[in-house]
Amino acid sequence: MKHSTLICVLLTLLITATNPSFSQCSNSGFKFPATVNNNTSSGIFSWGSVTNIVSSDNLEATAGYTLGLFASAQSNNLLSQNFNIAIPAAVTICGIEVQIECDADGLGILGTSVKDQTVQLLKAGSLVGTNKAKTSSWSGSEAVVTYGSNTDLWGTTWTSAEVNSADFGVALAIQINSGAAGAFLNADIDAVTVNVYYQHIALPKNIESFNAVQKNNTVQLNWKLEKDHKTKEISLERSLSASDWQEIAHFNSAKNNQEQTDFEASDLYPSTSNNYRLKITDINGNSSYSASINVKVKPVNDVLISTNSQKKAVVITSCKPIAYCNVYNSFGVLLKTIRCPNSVLQTEIPFNQLPDGYVLIQACTETARESRQLFVQK
Repeated sequence: MKHSTLICVLLTLLITATNPSFSQCSNSGFKFPATVNNNTSSGIFSWGSVTNIVSSDNLEATAGYTLGLFASAQSNNLLSQNFNIAIPAAVTICGIEVQIECDADGLGILGTSVKDQTVQLLKAGSLVGTNKAKTSSWSGSEAVVTYGSNTDLWGTTWTSAEVNSADFGVALAIQINSGAAGAFLNADIDAVTVNVYYQHIALPKNIESFNAVQKNNTVQLNWKLEKDHKTKEISLERSLSASDWQEIAHFNSAKNNQEQTDFEASDLYPSTSNNYRLKITDINGNSSYSASINVKVKPVNDVLISTNSQKKAVVITSCKPIAYCNVYNSFGVLLKTIRCPNSVLQTEIPFNQLPDGYVLIQACTETARESRQLFVQK
């Protein structure tokens, strides 16, 4: 989302996380299913065009039925599975959230309605836990309806292997009801998405503190391990989405043949919102993770240039309107100039508009120029 306003402040942000406060859950991000089926084990009418729900594009799966006076009928189960969730093994599942983009047709007659019959999760392909069906009627215009939350386990327990499995999923069935006249009622679903929240199982005594401070347009990080922590290696990892992590610094915990307890690192090219965590590997080769902490960066020197792997784009954010952006190759040759609309404070350059290899991005306002060299590999 592009922000229409951006307040420029000289900001120093300090976030301190000790072991007892490692409670923030990471998440997989909302994922679409790769496998969708109509299951006829219950209900009397089916879902059609079921593969339309694998993306949010106004192409819909539909289920409809004609009813007489004061009648009702239940649909088959629409099974959405294989969400391509890939969360680490050493985690605790915090909660599961489902979003369904849906609407109903034929609601003009008094007493007619389309309602949830079943909204339930699938574990190893079978219905489990709590049925989250809502009692309210579906809307006649498309709406995004949320089930569960970042702390809701749906009345059962989960492991990373279970939610990563292709058999994990969501089952949905509807009930249609007629009123004082017969009617054809129809339900439409544009998309079904799932977001799994999880917390890394941190080493219980190793980490005393974990701090992050914005300094100019960088983030300075430091952490402290307890004495006799028996740690071999430490990786500092960053993610923009709290799901796709990349190592940005690596340390051996021994210094001068003695265990080191205090560490520092710098993120020279942060984005506007950054998640950081520590991967700790002990002397036996076993790895564990701290919980993540988030640092939001405000541009100090007018312009902040960052990359966003989720959007697959270079993102330029500024305190003042961006006039234009120049793209140079590794030899300093100007490849293109991108003019920006008046008063825009954030713009994006998709990776597919850039050549592979090293490029220099220069963003210009009326009063400042900021440059950053990037390596692009599509």
